[in-house]
Amino acid sequence: MKLPIAIITEYLAEWNPVSHFITSDDQLMFDTVSIVYSEQTLFLNHSLYVIRSEEELANMTSGTAVFPGKLSSYPKTVNIIEIDYPDSPEKLCSEINQCIHSYSNWAEQLNLSIISGCTLQTLVDQSEPFLKNPFVIFNGTFDCVAASNNITEDDPLYYDVKKHGKPSPETMLQLSEHNKNRKVENGMFYSGKKYRLSKGIADHYEIFVDFAADGSLSYGLNLRFKYHPISPGLLAVIGIFTEKLAQYIDLNHTKDENTGIISFNEYLFPRVLDKDPDAIKLAVNFPPFSRDYIIITSNSSSFRGISNNILSVTPGSSLFCHEKRYYIFIPTELSDEKSFYFIHQQEKRIAEVSSAYQIYIGISGPVIGYAGLESACVQAVHALELSDKAYSHTSDNEYLLLYRDIALFDMAVHYSEHHQAKSFAPLGYLRMKEHDKKKGTDYCAFIKTYIMNGCNAAATAQKLFLHKNSIIYRVDKIKERFGLNISSTYEQLLFLMACITDEAIKE
Repeated sequence: MKLPIAIITEYLAEWNPVSHFITSDDQLMFDTVSIVYSEQTLFLNHSLYVIRSEEELANMTSGTAVFPGKLSSYPKTVNIIEIDYPDSPEKLCSEINQCIHSYSNWAEQLNLSIISGCTLQTLVDQSEPFLKNPFVIFNGTFDCVAASNNITEDDPLYYDVKKHGKPSPETMLQLSEHNKNRKVENGMFYSGKKYRLSKGIADHYEIFVDFAADGSLSYGLNLRFKYHPISPGLLAVIGIFTEKLAQYIDLNHTKDENTGIISFNEYLFPRVLDKDPDAIKLAVNFPPFSRDYIIITSNSSSFRGISNNILSVTPGSSLFCHEKRYYIFIPTELSDEKSFYFIHQQEKRIAEVSSAYQIYIGISGPVIGYAGLESACVQAVHALELSDKAYSHTSDNEYLLLYRDIALFDMAVHYSEHHQAKSFAPLGYLRMKEHDKKKGTDYCAFIKTYIMNGCNAAATAQKLFLHKNSIIYRVDKIKERFGLNISSTYEQLLFLMACITDEAIKE
């Protein structure tokens, strides 16, 4: 028979892995292949939809289809193809690939085959041709895949499926071993009917595994599950245990510290920080490192718990853990005139979450490339630890601690490890410092405050609760007594850096 399949291409304003998890009933066949283009904040989504009726076909071609779990209001194109089902799975694979290649050659470059494994049961039964490819992708709206036809009383699925309609977590753990003698081989999973492990999406953990295709796009494989630890058998059951993925995932890794979105980045980023040669080879051409990004972190024990709130509002972000500290990777863009707006929007989204939960978040400056990951993580930590040394506050949110606000002090700390302030400080500063030390005066601190307020007497007076004329008189006397010259911006900078470096040495 002929089976019509619609391949829908649509642009989304924001892309969130959770939005791809369709909570439709078991009868609805829907699979998603996500191709994320780095074009500002637009994301291209390819969807495969098995058409079951003339009405559905009419809706598809008219462009008014309501997708399961969401209403698409963005521009989209629809291509309808017909495949012979179930006679020719090879033809299905070929025709779907051919259609998707009309938008992008990414699958051809990686020699990927895109098929609807959880939807078309016969393809699983006739899956041998697809095993010849290096990486067969099964992608869809499934939590797990279980036997749908030949369930007997000795089958671990029997009690749960026949009497309750779904397998329990304990049953699925048994399945990881049980299916070894079935059709679970090389990442192929068994049979075609899907079951939900719980009623709500909030009860699930998410997996989002992304692979680089070339410099401009990446591929996402989205699954849900509710197990820990991650075992090789379980990975096979949910359809992602392949040779390619196994190279990068530690199969002994448990979910004790990762109870939310598990991404490929969670495994790559910490290894880059540890300077793992294999990870660095992979990171060289990894798309997220090809654009500017910031790193955020927090000292709060609640940071891991609220991370999903941040991930859901910052497109392209990813959580990872290194040396027992959690970080979030957030892409930005500095290459065009909209860069300030984009970074400001990302910071605004983070600020809303931090204010709602009242936790302090340190934010690094923007960096690019895998080599910048370590410095960005350090900057985010320093933004937290040195927040009381901030010499400006460029954020209106008290819970947002920006590295650029403490950058001067941080630079002084590094400088003081090898040099003293006297090596570059103005002579007037050195005289004032010695006088303060012997007489207990505060001339250096006073002039520092004066410079920090733009050498403006009125602003300094307001800061120190003094009269404006008192500020002018005192500045003139100090200049005359110690031979201080702060008339030029360069002299002001040297004086300020000398003060900060001495503070760093005391620290």
